[in-house]
Amino acid sequence: MSIKTRLWLSYIAMIVVPVVCFGLVASTLVAFFWGESIPREKAPGKPLFRQNMDRRDELFAGVAFLAQHDAER
Repeated sequence: MSIKTRLWLSYIAMIVVPVVCFGLVASTLVAFFWGESIPREKAPGKPLFRQNMDRRDELFAGVAFLAQHDAER
């Protein structure tokens, strides 16, 4: 195998390996934070991140409601 062929293979590997690693890490993070591997109707609960986001949304909605209806409080 010539040096030129080895260089081409190393260049291709330097591009493909990080792209594949990035894809695996990104898909794992998305599945962990926002996705569910089990369909929602079969899953007994939500992921912790989603539960926290729901609580935060409820808190903000409550504060907005109080600001509109009882601004002195």
